[in-house]
Amino acid sequence: MIITSENLQKAIELQNEFYKLYNSSGIISVEGDRGIHVTENSFLETYTEYEVTDYGDATYPYLLKRIENGTLVYTLSRKNPLEMKP
Repeated sequence: MIITSENLQKAIELQNEFYKLYNSSGIISVEGDRGIHVTENSFLETYTEYEVTDYGDATYPYLLKRIENGTLVYTLSRKNPLEMKP
């Protein structure tokens, strides 16, 4: 598939907008159909209700996630925050 100059220009504009968001928010990446990856601190400051599942990674064993307007928003965590709540 050939990348048209119009599509390339759109991608450049999206990348520039994302870079601004990346530098001014807790958004780490936008991963196509996989969702939006945010920092753990931003996730926990934004949400009080979320799901925790096993991620299966030795360093970050927990996946904290929430569906926002039909899109998965998630972060990876070393600890299960739900186990730390009183």
